[in-house]
Amino acid sequence: MARVLSAATGTIRAPLAVGHPRLAAAQIRLGDRHYDEGRLDQAIECYVQAIELAPNELDGHNKLCAALLAQRQFAAVAAHFDQILALKPDYAPGWNTLAVACLGAGNPSGALDALQRALKIADLKKRKNL
Repeated sequence: MARVLSAATGTIRAPLAVGHPRLAAAQIRLGDRHYDEGRLDQAIECYVQAIELAPNELDGHNKLCAALLAQRQFAAVAAHFDQILALKPDYAPGWNTLAVACLGAGNPSGALDALQRALKIADLKKRKNL
């Protein structure tokens, strides 16, 4: 059986099959429990596994970024944002998360740009719903 190195924890494990949204949701719930109890490394591992199982689901990506932010891994959040952007470029919460990461990394200009993008997206959505 093939094995993969987990980028989040540095451990070697068997790869997960893609296309199992119910298993991905279970991994997210487990990750949420770890997160709530302060076990951020385990939460990150669960969210990474959820993304492997259902790469097009934004929830796993968001939760991963939240856990990385909690660990002050700002560069990792910014790097992962590209995956969120590829899935949904107009995802305002993702732009908000990027703003926090930029601020934490000492990039206030990047934070301002991300917040302006999020506000523009929110305004466009609001106008659409009128």
